[in-house]
Amino acid sequence: MSNPNTVDAPVSFGPLQLRNRWAMAPMVTLFPEIADRPTSHHIEFYVDRARRGVGLVIVGATYVSPEGKGFPNQMGMDDDGKLPAFSRLADGIQRYAPAIAQLFHAGPKTSTQVSGHEVVAPSAAAARSVRYDAARALSAHDIERLVERFEAAAWRACRAGFAGVELHGANGYLIHAFSDPRTNGRSDEWRSPDLLPTLIVRRVRQRLPRRFLVGYTLSPFSVDGEDRADRRSLGSFVDLANALTEAGVDYLHIYRGKAEQAPRPCAFSGVLRRHGITVPLVEGTGIRTAAEAEFFLQGGANLVAVGRALLGRPDLLARSGREYSRANLAELSTSAGLRQAFADEYARRTRRTPTGDPSVEIDRALLSRSFGDSR
Repeated sequence: MSNPNTVDAPVSFGPLQLRNRWAMAPMVTLFPEIADRPTSHHIEFYVDRARRGVGLVIVGATYVSPEGKGFPNQMGMDDDGKLPAFSRLADGIQRYAPAIAQLFHAGPKTSTQVSGHEVVAPSAAAARSVRYDAARALSAHDIERLVERFEAAAWRACRAGFAGVELHGANGYLIHAFSDPRTNGRSDEWRSPDLLPTLIVRRVRQRLPRRFLVGYTLSPFSVDGEDRADRRSLGSFVDLANALTEAGVDYLHIYRGKAEQAPRPCAFSGVLRRHGITVPLVEGTGIRTAAEAEFFLQGGANLVAVGRALLGRPDLLARSGREYSRANLAELSTSAGLRQAFADEYARRTRRTPTGDPSVEIDRALLSRSFGDSR
């Protein structure tokens, strides 16, 4: 057996027994299919990575309500009619590793063109970029409905057979926008930065079985902080982590964004450990090697999340040496590179099975587009 301090050692994660400490990070699957639920290509994508060695798979960003859709052809956990497709996905992954579904609402980071609905935010806001539309403020009634949507989506994930859910509270999406005083300009009770995150955690935790994990994607950055932490954002990060722990969260997944570009990266898990946070922590971004993974474990994380390297090399964990080139990882750090990687993977799979999934319409514009970095 491997040394218990290494990334390859088996580990307990709540009620789950994992074969190692590698977690597949949640990513929006940008396949060029006009689909709002898992297709055969989504299932192959995740099962392939689970089969080749990860200990835990986190299925990326499934929206909880239609107005929360943030990307073309994104999957949504917003309707009971999608349960059979999500059950096939969960069953396929869990032949090899436990699966968790990340639940998401784009909030101000979407457009009417993408979602088909009005864009919403904690308070009225101008468009954040050319990709997004101006947002209207949610009413108190809207917010209560939003909590119900997260609760219902979590219940669907449980019924579909997932081992847990992870509530997306980072990247400037809706829950993050509520928890950041710089983007939450409300004057009512919802002005409190921890009220919405903790209420969603409590409601989901109360409804679902104890064995079902409830995690939270937490950011040490402000919404407009360009993935740089400062004293104020770190204070908010610690305060929210404490509030979420008290609310009953089972684990925290620390979103690092582009923080790996810093000359001396900080393990944010260590910040939380020094402030008394004891729940399991997941951290890691831009990881290319096992040595880089060990840095985060030594810093206080229980699991290490790897995403882009697994997108580029599905067999990364099964290979001797386990290293993904820095240049290739940098290419996948752009919107253009990510979209192209998914288009390439889709093309490879459809060449093997030219008919693809006959029930799914192909987004030809998305498949053939030359993508520019839109960040």
